[in-house]
Amino acid sequence: MVASGEPGHEWLVRLGPGEAPFHVADGETVLDAGRRAGIDLPHACRGGRCGLCAARLLEGRCAYPDGQPAALELRAVPDDRVLLCRAHAMSDLRLDIRPIRAAGSGGARRLPARIVSIETLAPDLRRVLLKLPRAEPFAFRAGQYLDILTADGERRSYSIASAPEPGLPVELHIRRGTPGGVGARLYDALAPAGLLEIEGPFGDFAFEAHDPARPLVLVAGGTGFAPVRAILYAALAAGEFPVFLYRGARNADELYDHEALLKLGRDSPRLRYVAVLSEQVPPPPLRGGWLHEAVGADFAQFADASFYAAGPPPMLKALRDALIGRGMDLGRFHSDLPVP
Repeated sequence: MVASGEPGHEWLVRLGPGEAPFHVADGETVLDAGRRAGIDLPHACRGGRCGLCAARLLEGRCAYPDGQPAALELRAVPDDRVLLCRAHAMSDLRLDIRPIRAAGSGGARRLPARIVSIETLAPDLRRVLLKLPRAEPFAFRAGQYLDILTADGERRSYSIASAPEPGLPVELHIRRGTPGGVGARLYDALAPAGLLEIEGPFGDFAFEAHDPARPLVLVAGGTGFAPVRAILYAALAAGEFPVFLYRGARNADELYDHEALLKLGRDSPRLRYVAVLSEQVPPPPLRGGWLHEAVGADFAQFADASFYAAGPPPMLKALRDALIGRGMDLGRFHSDLPVP
C-alpha cells in the first residue's frame, strides 16, 4: 500500500455508487480531506489505534508518513484495509466505506458547550458533564459520539456516555491518552466552567427500537463502557425486556461506576450485571477470565437476544466469533468498531 506520490498533487477519492467523490491534497489524511469536503467518514481515536476508520482499499495506493498505525501492527483490522485517519493518498483511490453523513444531509451540528463538572473516575480518566445551549437542542441516539474541537484546529472523538434526555447535561468519559497527543492536551486543559466547542452527533452504532420479546445483551470492554452505558440507560427506560450487562476490565481499579451499576441492578430486577477481570483474581461476585468467554459461557440464557458491544477490536472479534459458534444470528450483533 505504500508507494511514492507526486508532491502537490490532488488525488480523487471515490467511495462507491451514489456517494460524492472528493479530493485529497498532498500532506493531508484521507479522513481530513473528506471532512473538508463535508463528508463524515467513520472515525474515533484519530490516532490509528481503534480501527473505526478502516476502509477496504479497492483501487489505488496509500502511505503512512507517520509510521505504521497501531491497529495494523496489532492486526486488529484485515490486511486489505487502510486507516483513513493516518493514510495519505499516493494515487486516485476507490474505497469501500459508507459515510456517516454526506454534506447537506443535516444532523451533525457545531455548538459551544460549558463544562458543568469534572470527576476523576480512574487514573487518567475523567467524567465530564457538558451543558449545551437550551436554544439549540442537541439530538443524538444512545451509542453515538461527538468531536471536541481545539483552538489549533485539531479534534478528538468521544462516545456520549449519557442517554438522550433533553435538557440534561451530556456526559463524556475523557482519557488522557498518549503524552503530548491531542487527547492529553485536551485532558490537561479541562477546567470547571470552561468552554468547549463540540460537533456531532456521529456514528451508526446506536440503540434502535428493540423487539420486546428478546433479551438485550450489552458488552463493554475498557472505555467501550461509555457508549454501552448510554445504551443501558436508554434500554431500561424503553421497555420491560431483560437486560444483561457484561463489562470487562483488567483489574478492579478500572471498574469505574461499579457500585452505581450494582445499585442499578438491585433497583431494577430486569438488569443482570456481570463484571469480569482478566488480570486479577476477582473478589466475589466478580468473575475472572476473558470477557468473551464469560458471555459465551452464559449464552444459553439469552440465545435469542440482540447484542450491542463496544471495546477493543480484538475483543469484539473474539466475542463475535464465540457467539456465532454458539448459533447467534449475525444480524443481531451490533458493535461500535468494524470486526474483521
